[in-house]
Amino acid sequence: GWRYGLALLLKHSALPAVQREELLGCWLLEERQRLNRQLRLLQLIGMLAPMLGLLGTVLGMLEMFANIAGQNSPVTPALLADGLWQALYTTVWGLLIAIPALAAGQGFALWAERYLEGVQALLNRCQLALDGLELELTGSPLANQWVLP
Repeated sequence: GWRYGLALLLKHSALPAVQREELLGCWLLEERQRLNRQLRLLQLIGMLAPMLGLLGTVLGMLEMFANIAGQNSPVTPALLADGLWQALYTTVWGLLIAIPALAAGQGFALWAERYLEGVQALLNRCQLALDGLELELTGSPLANQWVLP
């Protein structure tokens, strides 16, 4: 996390500012990729769950029509119920899995982006401090941005 980025900056504080910026840029890119890897599973679940629900819906409808086709007597609601139940059941489960997965994935993506922005801002301030410059943010809306987990 951000502590490693700060430790990396302090470890290489003797380097020229340009090299420190390059080093931190590489680290931030790796950190972004690490967070995105964790996000991919949620995105995959969110994409596949509705497809599996749709597959179950189609299979339920096929079962329902097969029951109708094999019937020599009038079609009754009981004859349709099994296939319709399967169709609706799988649709509901597909949505119950997909909606939270997509919401969690989106929430995590927003959190990760805000987190990385905060880390980058913190490291920029530390970099300026290493160069003898201090950025004063008292009273600024950015002053509350430096809280990191």
